[in-house]
Amino acid sequence: YRWATTSGISIQPGVRLERFGDVECAGCPQILRSVTASPWLLTEWQLGKCSRFIFNVGGFAQTAGFDQIVGAAAGGIGPERDQTVDAGIVRDVGERWRVRMNGYYRRDDRALRRESSEARVNPNPPYQLIAAASPTWANALTGDARGAELTVERRVVNGVSGWISYAYGDARMHDTHTGETYAADYDQRHMVNAYATYRSSSQLGLSAR
Repeated sequence: YRWATTSGISIQPGVRLERFGDVECAGCPQILRSVTASPWLLTEWQLGKCSRFIFNVGGFAQTAGFDQIVGAAAGGIGPERDQTVDAGIVRDVGERWRVRMNGYYRRDDRALRRESSEARVNPNPPYQLIAAASPTWANALTGDARGAELTVERRVVNGVSGWISYAYGDARMHDTHTGETYAADYDQRHMVNAYATYRSSSQLGLSAR
């Protein structure tokens, strides 16, 4: 449902309900039973003719995959959870240009990690490689991710159009079982993307990314 006001504000709430239950298979640890609600709220505020402000917030849950359930620790595993907030402003500059600036923050809780899965080197002579000992999946991780992105876009029917963006992000994870803190697998500190297309007529167009 989308609710719009006369002052240029639109609000779209929603919620997803999911039930996580026992997995019935020989030798499988149980997945912890729970009913989760994943609510979200999407808002947009029109600031005059050329600008608008966007604000979104939500919380989500994700159940484990089958391979993670089979390889879970004896106590079982539950769904991963995260909460996300993002906000941005979009402004049209003339008829051809658009600038967008947005930022986000994400909090991860109970994320899954395969514990004791890495081989290690014995620190004492003869420095032999020690194989991983019975790795298992567990809800061991918490984390934070934050960042911002600036995008400039040009839109025309014929000629050169496209966009270029710069994004900064910082994502860290913390293992509550081992005390380790490290950069998340999806951490990308600086990223630049660009897309351009040239159209000379309705029959010829070139693009690059």
